[in-house]
Amino acid sequence: MLGRVVALAAVAAVSVACRDTGLPDPGADPAVVFACPCSAGFECDAAKNVCVAKGAGGADAGLDGVADGGGEGVSDPGSGESDAGGPEVEVAAEVGADDGDSVADLDAAGDVEVDAADGEVATVDACTASAEKCNGVDDDCDGKTDELEDMPFAGSPCLQAGVCSKGEVVHSCPAGKWQCSYAAVKGYEDGKEATCDGLDNDCDGQTDEEFLYGNVLSLGASCGKGACAGGKVVCAAGLKAATCDSLGKASAEACNGVDDDCDGKTDELEDMPFAGSPCLQAGVCSKGEVVHSCPAGKWQCSYAAVKGYEDGKEATCDGLDNDCDGQTDEEFLYGNVLSLGASCGKGACAGGKVVCAAGLKAATCDSLGKASAEACNGVDDDCDGKTDELEDMPFAGSPCLQAGVCSKGEVVHSCPAGKWQCSYAAVKGYEDGKEATCDGLDNDCDGQTDEEFTYTQEGGKVLAMGLACDGVGACGSGVVECTPGKTNEATCSTDANGSKKADAPEKCNDLDDDCDGLVDEGCDLDKDGYCTAAMTTTGAPKSCPKGGGDCDDSKVGVNPGSAEACGDGVDNNCNGQKDEGCAPAPAGMVLIPAGTFWMGCNASKDNQCSGYSQESPQHKVTLSAYYMDVTEVTVVEYAKCYAAGKCAEPGGDSKSSSCNWDSGAHKAKAGRDQHPVNCVDWFNAQKYCQWRGGLLDAANAAKYDLPTEAQWEMAARGDCEKNGKAGTDDAGCKAAMRTYPWGDQAATCSFAVMYNGSASGCGTGTTAAVGSKTAGASPYGLHDMAGNVWEWTRDWYSSSYYSGSPLQDPFNNTSASYRVKRGGGFNSSADSLRAGNRSNDYPSYLSNVIGLRCSRSSP
Repeated sequence: MLGRVVALAAVAAVSVACRDTGLPDPGADPAVVFACPCSAGFECDAAKNVCVAKGAGGADAGLDGVADGGGEGVSDPGSGESDAGGPEVEVAAEVGADDGDSVADLDAAGDVEVDAADGEVATVDACTASAEKCNGVDDDCDGKTDELEDMPFAGSPCLQAGVCSKGEVVHSCPAGKWQCSYAAVKGYEDGKEATCDGLDNDCDGQTDEEFLYGNVLSLGASCGKGACAGGKVVCAAGLKAATCDSLGKASAEACNGVDDDCDGKTDELEDMPFAGSPCLQAGVCSKGEVVHSCPAGKWQCSYAAVKGYEDGKEATCDGLDNDCDGQTDEEFLYGNVLSLGASCGKGACAGGKVVCAAGLKAATCDSLGKASAEACNGVDDDCDGKTDELEDMPFAGSPCLQAGVCSKGEVVHSCPAGKWQCSYAAVKGYEDGKEATCDGLDNDCDGQTDEEFTYTQEGGKVLAMGLACDGVGACGSGVVECTPGKTNEATCSTDANGSKKADAPEKCNDLDDDCDGLVDEGCDLDKDGYCTAAMTTTGAPKSCPKGGGDCDDSKVGVNPGSAEACGDGVDNNCNGQKDEGCAPAPAGMVLIPAGTFWMGCNASKDNQCSGYSQESPQHKVTLSAYYMDVTEVTVVEYAKCYAAGKCAEPGGDSKSSSCNWDSGAHKAKAGRDQHPVNCVDWFNAQKYCQWRGGLLDAANAAKYDLPTEAQWEMAARGDCEKNGKAGTDDAGCKAAMRTYPWGDQAATCSFAVMYNGSASGCGTGTTAAVGSKTAGASPYGLHDMAGNVWEWTRDWYSSSYYSGSPLQDPFNNTSASYRVKRGGGFNSSADSLRAGNRSNDYPSYLSNVIGLRCSRSSP
């Protein structure tokens, strides 16, 4: 097709618009170029939809400038004017000369140039250009139809996405119809995608859209359930399907509360076959009767419906695997070794088989019926694999002697080579053949005792051992027995049952009731003239002329003739009552019961003894009951005696801290009412106690006084019983005597008001309120028996007094220069606080470290 360039310029009004589709009139000269809508001087032939010269009427079928249907349409060849006389049209047209056609040009003035070859006027059809389309039309008015270079691939209907976007699609437009060839497109798949490969193979703008995981999820979507959660949809291996990339986490479903196989269900039994459960599946459990389940991720196995099932281990020997462990009756072993069916049997039972025993509760050997008791014969009679074993042949079944002295298990029996042997070498008292000793034993083991020995009584009658014989004295008839103390003769016993059994209990009646040769033995052990209440007393026998009823025959002072002693907790007069008639303890006092203790320094515990000879020797002392003040006498209590005019005013002053009495105010110093009174001499101390006794109990005023030194010490350290020993245990009680009132712990301010190593009074420099050191109380509950103030006692002082003092209620009344004081004061160190420590002062001496406490005798 020849290339042409046409430039049309409308200089006058354009005629009626033409619907020219761009298709030329079939009769037109191919060289004519049309331009639509029609230019001035032309009109649209509606029938043909082309521009023709005005006046051409309907249409110039031959495009020769002459209207087919009327109207002037021929230009004046000479003038270039239209016959129709319409407006001029300025047209410039260039027609290629290479086709042999004449060229009609518009001159510079716009006149039509006539083709020189035929002298005709060239007809120009106005054309509107548009983008070329594949439709058999020259849409862009370039004289070419459906040329590919003017129809870009992008404007074609050919697929252009995905693998079709790489220029491999071949497109063409034959006969005005698009044709697309994908033969050269790599990876192209027609219609729909057949390969899941991350490519848009069907070029529809979507990638792998045919591949859905689970018919729902597209590639790239989140996927996965249970253990596979958190995955993404991807192409599967083989590129023919979609899959979830976390499916590799899936595993066989297990009973664990987890969706192991990623199917959205947890612990479903259909995915956990019974065979994979921990439930027992062997034996009687193999018949489908076991019910298995997996609640809350834990296997549960129910064997309730399993016939013959036995939990844990087999309890029935029945040829079944009852406990479902894959073994049958394995619990049942014969001899703890042989399983059912094994060969068994030893000795006489050889050749048997292990079977279930009757009752189905044990295994046995079916040949055991051949067993018999083991005998000394060289044969395994009892089928235990051992021959002639002694443990299966009791001594009682042997021919060895077994009576008398041979019955104590000392006979040694054996069965070598199937023959019994008996040895009596170890049997004490055995005598072979016949008895040689009269000792009440069957020495020859023949079932008879001392049968070799006889007794001939008066009249010459010979009696065998054990026969009745004439007795002696109160015992009446006796029995023949061996003579006591002899081994070669028999005699007649003193009672019908033999000398080893009394005919009657001994009584206190001057008779040998039990026929032992002794009269009234045990009637009066303490020799106080009263027979024990534990034995029957008839009259006034020689053994106890004062009669019976002694309720404690081990104590001399306890019998029906004794007076009741108060405070000892003993029924002294044996009337069935203790301490009857005794008055209650006076106010402020406590009873110290009668008792025994060891007075003086206890060298077994106290290392101060060697330095204080006046405390030695340690000696046993027994005291009657008495009462003792619980605390030291206080300032306020002593003031009452002073106010009554019975006691002198204590020493004191108004300023110093020495004495607790204010001599100016004639009363206790401020804050010291309950401190112990001090600065009192011995004489006024005694006056106070006697005055107080008269005040409390005028009838017994004489019983009130200062305590004796012995009373003070026992009240401080306790009697034998308070120290854990019996009063009769001299050695034990002596060693047990405590060092301090509270025991043997070292003296500190926890127990006593004392010199603490730097200052007196535990740092106060003076006394403290009485009873303030409760931890230091004595065994009877008395306070301040160590420390606070020394305490006057009734005794005169003698450094050697212990060498010869009385053992019962001692009191040194021998006049001397000093009176004894005890207990230590607030300025004393530990050695002075010892319960056995003795000190002294002039009885007229006033001291801020000396006070008092009172006692009362009992009853």
